[in-house]
Amino acid sequence: MHSARRFGADYAAAVGAVLDAGAKKERSPEEAGQIEQGIRAAQLPIVAELGTAAVTVGEFLQLEVGDVIQLGQSIHDPLVIKIGHIPKFIGQPGKRNKKLAVQILAMIEGDEAGHDE
Repeated sequence: MHSARRFGADYAAAVGAVLDAGAKKERSPEEAGQIEQGIRAAQLPIVAELGTAAVTVGEFLQLEVGDVIQLGQSIHDPLVIKIGHIPKFIGQPGKRNKKLAVQILAMIEGDEAGHDE
């Protein structure tokens, strides 16, 4: 399993290469390979969402260290795993090598992803 990663310079370089590639310019095989390599090296954030809750602004302003926010999801429900902000997988929490982990159980297909951006 790959660890969660953040956007970085690799991502910016890969996006720049993709945008350059869209400029209807013929690319040599070497340039195409470099673009592909840049894209494959780009880092994507992975988020395993435990659940969600809604609070009023007043409740938000009253939050203090030690407060508990009840989520709308049962502890037995699977987690939504997002790539960026897009739901892509269903998973279950666990641990691996003494660290928290999430196991992918299923892929979210097409319209099920419910892009929430």
